[in-house]
Amino acid sequence: LDRIEQVGVDPRAREMARTVSRYFGEELRRHHADEEAHVFPALAACGDPETEQAIARLKQDHAWLRADWRVLSPLVQGLASGQSWVDVDALRDGVEVFCALSRDHIALEESLIYPQARSLMLAMIETNRLAPLADVFMEAWDRGQHWQEAIRESLTALGKDLPAVKDGLHRGVRLLDGSPAAYEL
Repeated sequence: LDRIEQVGVDPRAREMARTVSRYFGEELRRHHADEEAHVFPALAACGDPETEQAIARLKQDHAWLRADWRVLSPLVQGLASGQSWVDVDALRDGVEVFCALSRDHIALEESLIYPQARSLMLAMIETNRLAPLADVFMEAWDRGQHWQEAIRESLTALGKDLPAVKDGLHRGVRLLDGSPAAYEL
């Protein structure tokens, strides 16, 4: 936004707006759908009240983020197409609200949901429930480069658990008649 205020809606600003629009309009929506379809039900099945409360809050966050994006999207798309009518102050205000909610949402995910998902994933490997785990992994991987980069980053964050997770995914992909090499396993 600072760039737009300084130099206007130039080609670089349009490209940045297209990237933002693509991510928040497509990738983030799919990420939230995946969490709600795969991660949250698995964690809720554990029956922990604190986790169930966190899941309810995260689902509500998803709804609010979708609503906030519906307001921001036309403004960002206007910038992406080079329109000069976009109210930068209104966009800045909307972005501040969207970012604050996103930061709180991510903090809850990182402090509670991701560690529990990691434990659940390791438990699935230990109990030889490899095919469901590999199925979700392969589906995400097959969505393309952005997903693959996010998966690589997530796997790297596993630290000492990485070898066990990669081995479990490798075996699960093979159970599903997939090629582990195609998934960098």
